[in-house]
Amino acid sequence: MSSVKDQTINDQNKLIELIQSQGRNITALELTEDECGFAGDVVGAEIKLTVAIDYQDDEDDQNPYRIK
Repeated sequence: MSSVKDQTINDQNKLIELIQSQGRNITALELTEDECGFAGDVVGAEIKLTVAIDYQDDEDDQNPYRIK
């Protein structure tokens, strides 16, 4: 059985692959693990990804939120 740290890394990599498969670029990544007591066991994790989205190819010129 794999450790929680290994599972966290695997989940992180799956998220990265999914985002990149959609043509998006990850510009920042932060991984925080929550440890328990003196044993140092990882009991949870938080993965934060920052993704750059380029809307230059957006054909909707009528979008009122688009800066021209």
